Amino acid sequence: MVLHDKLPHLLSEASRKIEFYRDYFATHPELNSALLSSYPVVDKASYLVNQIAFVSSEHSVDTLKKKYTSGFTGDAMLIYKSAADELAQSRAMWARRREMGISPKMKCLLFHNYRDRHVVTEKKTRNMLIVNASLFGAHMTLEAMLEIQNVISEYCPEFIMSSPTNLCDYIYFCDKFGFRLPRISHVELMRESLFSFQKKLISRRFSVQVINLYVCTELLPLASEIEGSEWLYSFPQNVVFEILTEEGEITQKPNSVGAILVTGLNSYAMPFIRYKIGDVGMLLSTDFSNGLAVQILELRPGRVAEFVVYGGKSIHVSLICKMFDEIDILDIYCLKFKILYYASTQCINLYIALSDGTMFASVQKGIHEWVDENGYNEIFWEVRLCHYEELLQDCVKYHFFEVVSN
Repeated sequence: MVLHDKLPHLLSEASRKIEFYRDYFATHPELNSALLSSYPVVDKASYLVNQIAFVSSEHSVDTLKKKYTSGFTGDAMLIYKSAADELAQSRAMWARRREMGISPKMKCLLFHNYRDRHVVTEKKTRNMLIVNASLFGAHMTLEAMLEIQNVISEYCPEFIMSSPTNLCDYIYFCDKFGFRLPRISHVELMRESLFSFQKKLISRRFSVQVINLYVCTELLPLASEIEGSEWLYSFPQNVVFEILTEEGEITQKPNSVGAILVTGLNSYAMPFIRYKIGDVGMLLSTDFSNGLAVQILELRPGRVAEFVVYGGKSIHVSLICKMFDEIDILDIYCLKFKILYYASTQCINLYIALSDGTMFASVQKGIHEWVDENGYNEIFWEVRLCHYEELLQDCVKYHFFEVVSN
């Protein structure tokens, strides 16, 4: 078991000061609260039942900072953090950023989804400009884009933080309306699955290295790419990873695949211990070379419960998404896609926007050959070429997979 010297203190505090864990160990006296293996797996639903039961008795909720998860992949959840917890999480993230040449003094351009469409841009701090990426829809006008570009040009950002979807949409509208992209030195992508074609597009258009950051509202940094590697390296001073396999085993064995469990080492006000965050991945190995237990992870596309069921079998959507890495022509020309799975008819509709529409027949042929080679031909596949802006509707923009029940 890969542990960290912060973990014993976290578990001691949680077992004594968190109502949920006090009650749990009171009804399970045979378990040792000093061991991570004694703690139950919890998920968002567990917290939503009674969030106050997960808040430390050491704090009044009125004195804690309040953050909401995005809610784009489920119900938004209110997170309570102390100033000390948030500072420790932020320091862990900035320590890694400094290694990559990103300084807190650099001007950051953040693309963020506001629910209020009246917000166009917001100057959060002297070094943080936020652009409302919810505006990047089929309704985007030249006037609105000009307003955004004028603010960005005046601000002169030095690095960008964004989800892959939002940044690709920004590139699309800059091209559509004839605007230049800002000259920046770093791009940090987060909060979504990152596909190879997105990373290549963003890297090529900004002429910079693109770093994938695995982050969540609950704990802030979980893992990130480092220079020279395609894998994600954990923030060992902020998180411990485990994998919950399909067979129900909780493990840290190399090459274990399943639902990702995280334990936050800097979350005392509202602990997240063996928290089933909703993502799927493979724990590859652990690197002890720098004196810390850095866990190396492969994050896979899709959420834990996203399966395609057919002929008495089921496959996780991440297996289908392998086509975007394994079909060369798709990796080259794909700009955006959406998968709709019709469960009643066991049919997959793949909507795809290409940089060159004349390549659609070749892309379609490559997809059907890939389907046959991988044994997914029991499913009926319909591949449709569509315009980029057709995939910008609110109902489909924020996630690439949807199950249609009727």
